[in-house]
Amino acid sequence: MAEGRNWFMGGMLLSCSYSLLQADVFKTVALAIIGTLTSYLFGRLLAVAAKWFHKKKDY
Repeated sequence: MAEGRNWFMGGMLLSCSYSLLQADVFKTVALAIIGTLTSYLFGRLLAVAAKWFHKKKDY
């Protein structure tokens, strides 16, 4: 019984490692990182613009 379980775990590990080496996974991770950075930078830009607008409005 334990031998069958080891085979199952080994096959699952090989299958997961093979799918992680696919180009689609790298592309997905790269696009996720780019999207996160773009969102963060755009949020910072909007915060600076809002501060500038409120400061200009006070004068």
